[in-house]
Amino acid sequence: EGEFASLSVRRLRKRQMRNFFVCLMVSQGVPMFYMGDEYGHTKGGNNNTYCHDHYVNYFRWDKKEEQSSDLYRFCRLMTKFRKECESLGLEDFPTSERLQWHGHQPGKPDWSEASRFVAFTM
Repeated sequence: EGEFASLSVRRLRKRQMRNFFVCLMVSQGVPMFYMGDEYGHTKGGNNNTYCHDHYVNYFRWDKKEEQSSDLYRFCRLMTKFRKECESLGLEDFPTSERLQWHGHQPGKPDWSEASRFVAFTM
């Protein structure tokens, strides 16, 4: 954790934040995320700040507007997508009739351990 990480590390962190937000928003059930996740509020890497009345816990409106506005925009668009996508508002879990899995080639999922790609359409 740290603001002074290399550019490649910061890019990877932002990509991973988007990846995990997509996973959250396409999952069944109520999406739960913490205050500040939408702008990348990491609390300095401390995941146990509940008993601290400290600035690290405060919602940083200035950060939402600054460098993380791209992440905020992404989260806002994913939330809108979730609301508008009929398949994500199902009352039951998707079955194989509703899902089509993909690998690097459409319609050809690669379930091997070496594969680092998975996609699906509903």
